Amino acid sequence: MPSLSRILGTAALLAGGALIAQPAAAHHSFAQFDVSKTLSIHGTLYVVEWTAPHSWLWIKADNGVKWGFEAGAPAQLVRNGFPRSSLKIGSPLTVVYHPVRDSKVGNGGSLITVKFDNGQVITGAASIPQTNGGPPAGGGPGGPPR
Repeated sequence: MPSLSRILGTAALLAGGALIAQPAAAHHSFAQFDVSKTLSIHGTLYVVEWTAPHSWLWIKADNGVKWGFEAGAPAQLVRNGFPRSSLKIGSPLTVVYHPVRDSKVGNGGSLITVKFDNGQVITGAASIPQTNGGPPAGGGPGGPPR
């Protein structure tokens, strides 16, 4: 029969694990994106932020407006056949995305696919439960690239 101290120690570990898991689950909210809408925009790639937990692609739309798109983590993108080498600055492309719900936070959304003008299509989306946020005020991590 386990001792009382062993039972209490196990209970403390389980409680601590539950506390740690809560912020991680909160991080992966998809609430800022309107998943009922799927939009597309054409432009030119001008910045790639290949970062964890989510990468960002920045394009300058054909009308000159800058847009930020949150994608999956680098490792997930590579597993989906979307290596960093496929992202050439200056490449014309079309992004298919779920838009942010509140346009006050900036122009952008959650990236679903990228179609290059040569016809290549790659998937950059994290699965819906793993995608979070939208571009914060002014853009993605650190604000919009200049």
